[in-house]
Amino acid sequence: MLRALGDGELLVPERLVIDFPRTRSAGVPAKLECEVASALAIQAILEDIARDWPDVIPNGVDIRGSGLILTGNVGRRLPDVVGVRALMLMGASIWVSTWCDAWLPYDLRGRAQPEIRALNAPRLKAALEEMEKAIGFTAVTGQSRFSLPDGHYLNNPLDIDGEPLDLDLFGYDDSWIVAE
Repeated sequence: MLRALGDGELLVPERLVIDFPRTRSAGVPAKLECEVASALAIQAILEDIARDWPDVIPNGVDIRGSGLILTGNVGRRLPDVVGVRALMLMGASIWVSTWCDAWLPYDLRGRAQPEIRALNAPRLKAALEEMEKAIGFTAVTGQSRFSLPDGHYLNNPLDIDGEPLDLDLFGYDDSWIVAE
């Protein structure tokens, strides 16, 4: 599953956080946080946990890192382009989140960015479709503060005149924008 995001350089893992249940075996920490350099490193850590604590199932696994956003002839690596969270509470679920506006037709200031969307949105779509195939389930789109999900694409919310909304209207500042 991580391969789909890694192949498109949408998520280069850097940090792994694993939450364990409150009722756990002696010696099992409440939380394990570590730096990682690859999906293979994450796999090795999860295999070690399964071997060392076979009776413990983590509540959640968070994977954070950086991703490549294409802009014209240049690619920029940015933090938290895409993140993954797997939860094992009351059934398993996998959340894929993004803190980047590179998938949108307009940036979060309402400025058109057709080239950025054309270069990046298909990469995200392809990764999500590959992940669906790997897990055998169709994704259910979630909520977003700044975009409207449409299948595997994201669109900007529009005002009554059909113009894209500006981030200022939500009461947020530029600290919410990863890529501009």
